Amino acid sequence: MIPVDGARPSWLRTPSARRDLLIIVGVATAFYVIAAQHPPFTSSLRYYEASREMATSGDWIVPHLNFVPYIEKPILVYWLGALSYSLFGGANWALHLPAFLPTVGTLIATWLLGRQITTPGRALAASLMLFGSAMTLGLSTFVLTDQLLTCALAFAWLAFWKHDRTVESGELGSWRWLFWLCIGVGFLAKGPIAIVLAGMAIGGYLFLKGGLRCVWNEGWALAPLRGLAVIALINLPWNWALWQRDPRFIEMFYIRTNFKAFSDGSINHPGPIWYYLVVVPASFMPWTLALLPAMTLALWRPLASTVSHWRGRIAVALWRGNIRNEATSDREQRLATLWLTSIVLFPLLFLSISASKLPYYPLPLYAALSLLIIDLLADRLTDPPRWLRWGLLVQAVFLVVGVGYYLLRIVEPRQLEQIDWQHGIPAAVGVSLVLLSLVIGGIMLARRQVVPGFVISGCGFVLGLALALPGILDVRRGVDARELAALALAESTVEDHWVIAESCAHDHSIVWTINRPLCVVGLPRELGMGLFTDATPQTEPLLNDPYKVQRSAAPEQSRLWTDFELAVRFRADRRVWLFTDEEHRDALRAAGLPIFEVGHTKRAVLLTNHKLVGNL
Repeated sequence: MIPVDGARPSWLRTPSARRDLLIIVGVATAFYVIAAQHPPFTSSLRYYEASREMATSGDWIVPHLNFVPYIEKPILVYWLGALSYSLFGGANWALHLPAFLPTVGTLIATWLLGRQITTPGRALAASLMLFGSAMTLGLSTFVLTDQLLTCALAFAWLAFWKHDRTVESGELGSWRWLFWLCIGVGFLAKGPIAIVLAGMAIGGYLFLKGGLRCVWNEGWALAPLRGLAVIALINLPWNWALWQRDPRFIEMFYIRTNFKAFSDGSINHPGPIWYYLVVVPASFMPWTLALLPAMTLALWRPLASTVSHWRGRIAVALWRGNIRNEATSDREQRLATLWLTSIVLFPLLFLSISASKLPYYPLPLYAALSLLIIDLLADRLTDPPRWLRWGLLVQAVFLVVGVGYYLLRIVEPRQLEQIDWQHGIPAAVGVSLVLLSLVIGGIMLARRQVVPGFVISGCGFVLGLALALPGILDVRRGVDARELAALALAESTVEDHWVIAESCAHDHSIVWTINRPLCVVGLPRELGMGLFTDATPQTEPLLNDPYKVQRSAAPEQSRLWTDFELAVRFRADRRVWLFTDEEHRDALRAAGLPIFEVGHTKRAVLLTNHKLVGNL
């Protein structure tokens, strides 16, 4: 996956932008054609379901999840998902387009930036390595907001670098307007974090480039006030329309989901400050151990160069940014690596300080990190260090042992019995191909064949994952409840009640399968804000924790059941289908309710209140 200039075949050594672009798009498309047949699953189902409800309801202002308002993220991902659903229907390959297309855009932006700061071969190699890494590749068929933010910021990194070159030449071009346009799109995709990450990267770069005076002078050259107007022009129409519908949505999104989540980990996904020191290297699987020293060196080298460049200068010269007495080519290269390093380090520092963390939050930083890694590896091809030669083989051994331990000691026998092995064979073949390619690639790296080793391991990883993904749901049978929901749906009528308990509130596979509103007993978790706002006037203030809303806070909300209502409905003539857990099931039985268990998964139990007469 890493064709570097000197080691490439002759037909690749001749620079050709069209050929390189076709390679990038072709590799990504080939993977997508094979892999995108898998249905939606895991927590990303909330975006698929909200997009489907938007397309079918015709409400393009307020996203809905489980048929109640759901304002946790900006609108762009739902617009793209609803547009794809409206144009192509519910085919699996169409559902994943809002994830795949931004991923391809990120690859192209990485390649374009690489061509500006390094050789065409290294730019191509960085783009392919980025795609072949686990985080980028794995998320290319799972809809989230992060791929859109990553794509927008990748083009913003390119636009700022082009703008910085015009400032260096004493001219101001139009690149800064492309930069602000990209930030505006990123804001519409993920929110204020787009401004924060870009500001951290640019501020850190300008400071390292020339001190505080450089931050002030070149920061104003970026026209920040007019740039904020561009961002507002892109985002205000939807925000205004949303505010007109219910002003509380603005408070929920900006105050709680963004600003409070930065300092309060209890709001959303807490993690320690060192969290990303583990996540970032792991995101570059299958090459983590081989690339970990390269990441460290690639990030340290430009910082050490800058410190060395400043050494011996008096403080006045430092703060004036007087660093122009070096050769032009050397200065360009130093600033280029410094810009890439700033994209990685300063936003990563912000993400590490934030109380809320998820593995894919650093995704916008990986384009720059890939370019830095490739640049460092290309300089070490003739005499590869020991960590590069043996890292991949050691990792392959760890993975083989890890997979074996998982199958023998962690996977429950009941889970293995639930697997449809006829459909799970492609997944098994895919995993085997990944492990085999890592072993072969690791052996080649150990024999100093660096480029072939990376190519074989990368190709095997991409192809193996492509084969495994379509069958992954069969392997995961028993994890979510869609199979139980489908069985019950065949026996149900339109008058039936569909209810989820608190333990199943995050399992959006249920509403995805039955496509009907679900009632909730207990705490509704992330559905709470929608259930509350849907049944209260706009003048009613939001609760401190909408995730824990109860019926007493929204008396008119008929879909928010109490335990007493559940007991009454279970004794009535109308059928109730309840998705809950084993502990709740036992409590209902102890209370003497008529309980008939339809089936169970690893995490959920499906109960009903009348004997079954069909195929269940």
